[in-house]
Amino acid sequence: MKELDLIFSYYYQPEEFAQSLENIASGKIAWQKMRTGKVGIDGVQGAFDTLFKPNDHIKIIIEPWRTGELETVTG
Repeated sequence: MKELDLIFSYYYQPEEFAQSLENIASGKIAWQKMRTGKVGIDGVQGAFDTLFKPNDHIKIIIEPWRTGELETVTG
């Protein structure tokens, strides 16, 4: 048997999310620099396997409309 406890914390207010989205939409935040990879829906498990090892990824985008393994992208 395996017991698993998940503990989450939530520190953001709805206004902070709204401001962040506004900053992204206006170009104040270069979100592309945070995106280091993309993966198709069938490559998600492999992406997690990669993320459990030392790597340089910051944010990986899951593209559910396509298939494919983890690809590194540059901002």
